[in-house]
Amino acid sequence: MALCVASRALPAFVFSSYLHTPTSTASNTRRRFRNACLEYGIVGSIVHLSNSLLTFGTCYLVVTKFGDIEGVLERLAVAGSSSDIVAGAPGLNFIITLGLYKSLLPMRLSLTGVGTWSIVRYYRCRKQKKMEKLAAMQQYHHRQQ
Repeated sequence: MALCVASRALPAFVFSSYLHTPTSTASNTRRRFRNACLEYGIVGSIVHLSNSLLTFGTCYLVVTKFGDIEGVLERLAVAGSSSDIVAGAPGLNFIITLGLYKSLLPMRLSLTGVGTWSIVRYYRCRKQKKMEKLAAMQQYHHRQQ
């Protein structure tokens, strides 16, 4: 996302390869992604980052508080005592959390898309209403003079 946000400052010839490629599904997808990054840039990055942090924290909480790691290791028939394995691997909770977090990527991306679109739409409507109100006030003051 940071590359997409920074691409606003780049000259147009940097993206000339997008303009001269033959029309295909891949180029259309790239063009749509580039346009979305240019339009939603920083808002999308903030929404995705906050969504990712919230999801990772929730996954870690679920694994540490409600995850029965010893029971899972016994069911998988891991060699050795499961309590020895859990005691000997302090990063096991993190590894399980990371796996769960990575498996939730499609959900996080869809929430990022919906959240970004909703936030941008809300602020655009708010800005438009503010501009209409300002224009009405200027017309009123112009009539008074």
